[in-house]
Amino acid sequence: MLWDRYMLSNPIPILPTKRRWILVLTPPSGSGKGITVPSSGVYSVAKGSGFTVRAYPTKNSKFDHWILDGKPAGNNSTITVRE
Repeated sequence: MLWDRYMLSNPIPILPTKRRWILVLTPPSGSGKGITVPSSGVYSVAKGSGFTVRAYPTKNSKFDHWILDGKPAGNNSTITVRE
């Protein structure tokens, strides 16, 4: 089974200070299973900082790839997103 297409949204600046950006981590709708660290949710990240997410597929599943802003963003199980 593939655990694929874990979605990361476009970093969105928070107004009016613009000192932080928002990242939305959404679970896949694929056939496999697994978790991410950190878990799915909405995260506020300090401007200039990266945000690292790691995928852990369950037994008999395989991580396939990340999607960032609607486009494939690599197949390494760890990804760091920057503003």
